[in-house]
Amino acid sequence: MVSAPVVEQEELDLGAETLADRTQKASEWVKNRANQQDRVGAVVMFSIFALWHKICCSWEVLSVLRRSSNVLNS
Repeated sequence: MVSAPVVEQEELDLGAETLADRTQKASEWVKNRANQQDRVGAVVMFSIFALWHKICCSWEVLSVLRRSSNVLNS
């Protein structure tokens, strides 16, 4: 007759600890991934804003230069 192996309580605790560690690591990975995606979104939004700001400022500078050249030519 073959008997089932006896599992010590310490081995069970070790297995539970490993599972808890893995769960914690997975949870941290998911949080870090979400934070990384938030940072990427923030960088994209800032880049769009910076481009828009540069275009508007360039347009304003060109308008001022045109007005000043019109005043000088008159």
